[in-house]
Amino acid sequence: MEEIKEYLKSEYPEIKISEMIDEEISEWVDRDDSNFEGDEYEWYQEYCNGEAEDAVRANIKQDIANKFPSAMIAYPNHIDSLIRQHNELLDV
Repeated sequence: MEEIKEYLKSEYPEIKISEMIDEEISEWVDRDDSNFEGDEYEWYQEYCNGEAEDAVRANIKQDIANKFPSAMIAYPNHIDSLIRQHNELLDV
């Protein structure tokens, strides 16, 4: 598991995760909603339920599955915990 922790640190620094979430948020924002006033982040916080963070976690989990397939088979729930613990933005 230490190898996966190190991989997360090197491949997914805080700035990268923040950028991934920002990109994903823009996919979830409904600009046609009458309540949308131009601030994507604000609208997302008000009307969404962590879908962007879920998508980023899923992408990271898939990357780990590709890189460490045996660990994913043996410890799938532990991998989820590692991802959430890696960055507070992902612990939604």
